[in-house]
Amino acid sequence: MGYTGAGLNQARAHVHLELNFMLSHRFESWYNGCHKNDPNHNGIYNGINLAGLDIARLYLALRKNPS
Repeated sequence: MGYTGAGLNQARAHVHLELNFMLSHRFESWYNGCHKNDPNHNGIYNGINLAGLDIARLYLALRKNPS
């Protein structure tokens, strides 16, 4: 966690934790076929190929109901 002095004030500085699941290892070939005029600069780690999970919500739900 850090504070750069730009954007957020020091009181609002926070850690952002994110867990993403990769949807396809063949994403690049699909993207290149469908988006010929828009290059993919992020490879398989493109945000379109990732599904996120809210870790805090998962933790709270598991704490409430461990089963």
